[in-house]
Amino acid sequence: MTQKNKYPVKMLPYLKETVWGGSKLEKYYGKERHDLSNIAESWELSAIKGMESYSYDKKSFDEIFKEFNSFADCPVLIKFIDSESDLSIQVHPSEKDGNALPKNECWYILSADKDSKIAYGFKSSVAKNDIDESISNGTVCNVLNYVNVKPGDFFYVPAGLVHAIGKGITLLEIQQSSDTTYRIFDYNRTDKNGRPRELHIEKAKSAIKHFSSKEINDLCFSRPDDQDGILCACEYFSVFKITSEKNLSKAISNKNSSLTFLTDGSFTLDGRSFEGYAGDTFYIPPGDGKTDLIISAEEAVLTVF
Repeated sequence: MTQKNKYPVKMLPYLKETVWGGSKLEKYYGKERHDLSNIAESWELSAIKGMESYSYDKKSFDEIFKEFNSFADCPVLIKFIDSESDLSIQVHPSEKDGNALPKNECWYILSADKDSKIAYGFKSSVAKNDIDESISNGTVCNVLNYVNVKPGDFFYVPAGLVHAIGKGITLLEIQQSSDTTYRIFDYNRTDKNGRPRELHIEKAKSAIKHFSSKEINDLCFSRPDDQDGILCACEYFSVFKITSEKNLSKAISNKNSSLTFLTDGSFTLDGRSFEGYAGDTFYIPPGDGKTDLIISAEEAVLTVF
């Protein structure tokens, strides 16, 4: 570790196109599509090899992270997602399986078309045997629990919970640093080369956890009036919603953090001021416990890890 200073690093994202991606990240959050057909995902803070975000001086986030931390790997991945059509029905593992890493995540809904919804676990009335059969025969959509969403909603998505983002939704996703996804059903879609997209039925069955309706209700919540702005505090990360102006010095003390602006705004760190535009993400290295962080924005999200 060769720590230099703790001032923020503005990141350049890694962009992904998919069969379900849309145009809202380009239109509303300043992402440049270049030669991509769409922008489905914008990986704002990523240390995953081959899919890393970068600083404006072309240094990879993995390299930046190691300058300020004695442990090897960044534990989080932060991304924007824009779904012009439904994402696959999927699940993430809760334990390491070979090269497959566990993945707990959360979603903060930024925009949603009328009647947009997510798949979030299974209907409480459906028996486990019926669930297993539906996965095997491609009728899993019939047994899923669907939830209508609106801007400002927040969902924690634990590893093992079957889920899917529906069409017409733009969201910010904070997750463990893992690219492991087991697809259960993908509407018989093909990739850009005309080949069926790969499913991972057996691995998915092994990864699935069955949550009660009460457990599912406890995971899904929105706190627009929470004075502290806390959306999530789990063992992997804490997520804060910022509206107007907040001093979050205590939250980031001696910790890594990331600040994503959802509207234009600014922040002050140790007396230095920085401007941010909608869609900008800054990595803030761990400080010495005396860091003064004041964030001013109509809407922004701070992730501490």
